[in-house]
Amino acid sequence: MKTTLLSAILFTFCLLSCTNDDGGDFGKDTPRYDIPLSTKSGEINTQVQRFSFDFYREIAKTEKDKENFCISPLSASLCLGMVLNGADGKTYTEMQKTLGFEGFTNQQINEYVQMMQTELPKLDGRTIFTNANSLWVRNGFPLLPEFIQTNQTYYNAEVSNEPFDNSTVEKINSWCNQKTNGLIPEIINNIPDKAVSYLINAIYFKGLWKNEFKESDTKDETFYLASGGIVRVPTMRQTQSNNYYADEDVQVIELPYGNGALAWSFSSQPTVRKKISIK
Repeated sequence: MKTTLLSAILFTFCLLSCTNDDGGDFGKDTPRYDIPLSTKSGEINTQVQRFSFDFYREIAKTEKDKENFCISPLSASLCLGMVLNGADGKTYTEMQKTLGFEGFTNQQINEYVQMMQTELPKLDGRTIFTNANSLWVRNGFPLLPEFIQTNQTYYNAEVSNEPFDNSTVEKINSWCNQKTNGLIPEIINNIPDKAVSYLINAIYFKGLWKNEFKESDTKDETFYLASGGIVRVPTMRQTQSNNYYADEDVQVIELPYGNGALAWSFSSQPTVRKKISIK
């Protein structure tokens, strides 16, 4: 019997300039903390980064006609990693190749994921990073206990057996709303008859810039559209020393958060010829 596995991938990305509505220690300066990686974990981390760029590149091809889109390669990697724990044969080989995990055991991959999920939230007191995974299974659809246990242990996945009716829709949306701090109140509005499982990852990020942008410095600037058009848009401005790279095809600039352990990287499209103003 052919079954259908649906994987929903969520990503929420918030930038915070100067307010603090989370309480606790958010906004407090903390020393830079780098995650200690073993040789094997470092190799897996390299493959995760490669997958991220490959994933973005492929999505960009399919979404090129849309004005804006937001994706999370980390969400995709985590969801597929959970599925990998239940795959075998040709499916396992193809997924392993896609993720770049050839040559690594499931144990090595799972331990890397567990470590990153534990350590990433500790990196910077001026950022909030939360990651949540859930597995929703239709009543009567059997899953191996080992598969469930592995994803609970290493991915901290919440597992729930549901009737997959309107009550399940409400529960899934409530979970998404809670895990994204109210930013995604609804992810589905119905469940297809052939759906047997949902794998959902929700990432929430909120950060204070290392070098704050002053609202008074925001000015209208010329913005060049990919279509060739020109518009005027409010543009944040500051003069700082940041990591920057440029060649004939691309420009990349890195803007750090908090203590610099996390950063936002912006890259221009190859068709954009106007150079970033460097002082």
